[in-house]
Amino acid sequence: MQQIYRQWQLSSQNATSYRAKFILATEILKSDMSSREIRRAARRVVRALEAVIDLPIAGADVLRTAREHFGALTELLAAIEPQPAGDDAHCPEPRGPRQQANVTLSHRGREGSAPDMEPSEIATSSGKQSVNRLTLRPN
Repeated sequence: MQQIYRQWQLSSQNATSYRAKFILATEILKSDMSSREIRRAARRVVRALEAVIDLPIAGADVLRTAREHFGALTELLAAIEPQPAGDDAHCPEPRGPRQQANVTLSHRGREGSAPDMEPSEIATSSGKQSVNRLTLRPN
């Protein structure tokens, strides 16, 4: 479960387009692993964008509302501290004020920023996980 939250945290930090924000919020909303509070925040993002996500342009008020709701969702995700469990209990992960991530995401032979994508290059140094580079391209 913590791995999913960490993936959502990374995806929320890297989501630059409204489509990426909508996809992430939809994934969180559909997940049984997310808390009620996080699903509620994700639902606000989805509701703000669902009527305009497939349109070529949207009103500034709609986008501002979606951006505010996504900011609240991102804050909730960032507030979640990893809780060691099972075999990981002896290895808590360090948390900084904001972890920088540079990652190449790929899925089914394409690159982009969908939340189901996994980092392809991750380096570990001195017990901290870092990612080598970030490449985001539209689908």
